[in-house]
Amino acid sequence: MSDEYFDDLRINNKDTILTTPKYKHALPTLGMAGWVTDLAPATDFLFSYYFTTLHSTTYTSQSEIKSIQYTISQYFQDPVKLREYIESDIMFLLEKYFYVNDVNVKVNNLNNNNDSAYEIRIKAVIVKENIGYTVGYLVRTVNSKLLTFAKLNNGDDING
Repeated sequence: MSDEYFDDLRINNKDTILTTPKYKHALPTLGMAGWVTDLAPATDFLFSYYFTTLHSTTYTSQSEIKSIQYTISQYFQDPVKLREYIESDIMFLLEKYFYVNDVNVKVNNLNNNNDSAYEIRIKAVIVKENIGYTVGYLVRTVNSKLLTFAKLNNGDDING
């Protein structure tokens, strides 16, 4: 095997060494960007897809469509399940294109009288060419609808 396409990765700073491809797949886009292989734009596209996709866009592959609005609409009454399912969705999306070391999600109820208003902090650590990159987003939703989202700077604390 050529070293041009494979790297040795240390997982969680342990002595386990895996030989893995430097990148998994290129991310297709429908815009001018075409096929994206760079980490920053690809993660931006993936998170944007997750935030803006509607679950009802397909009837044949609904288990393959991940949408934060749908996940919130299903689990808004249970913040623990909501957190677990958002983590699962993010892993599902990112693992197709990157080696994901960790995904953390924190769900805060913005209004104690209304269980459908949340602030959600998402942080993922992605490994590319033996370097870990942190990607984070802050999402605010009301009634299962995306109100705002913002990119968190590298190293921002998920706990706010």
